[in-house]
Amino acid sequence: MDDAIRGGILTEADVPKDICEVIGSSPTERLDHFIHDIVTNSMDKGDILMSEPVAEAMTKIRQFMFERVYKNPVAKSEEGKAEMLMETLYQHFLKHLMICRKNISIFFRGRTEREGRLRLCGSDDGSVCHSGIRGYLHTEILAEIGTR
Repeated sequence: MDDAIRGGILTEADVPKDICEVIGSSPTERLDHFIHDIVTNSMDKGDILMSEPVAEAMTKIRQFMFERVYKNPVAKSEEGKAEMLMETLYQHFLKHLMICRKNISIFFRGRTEREGRLRLCGSDDGSVCHSGIRGYLHTEILAEIGTR
């Protein structure tokens, strides 16, 4: 859901109110609510469980996502671009493997793994640095796309 919002396929206002009332209306609220609910309901149970209201909200989210995102013609039209991005990134890194290895080792030199990941990815959770991808897209991929 959050990727679809960042990608402009959905807005926060598109998310059904009955879902927001249960799990929250922002990515942070939703994640926090899911984690706390699962931990609370799984404690001492020997299984990973959600409360009934959160499980129902999850089912509604899944239905909503299939209707509005996964089967959305606008979103589906972007799949080719995403595939080309992944292929181009893969080919770029494969072509420049030694440079990438050198740069990565520089990032990690003298740092703990977490510190290196922060510096390399630009985020605490190790997710992709979007500004880094934008810079790469601007300088490398757009030139490649222009030649196809």
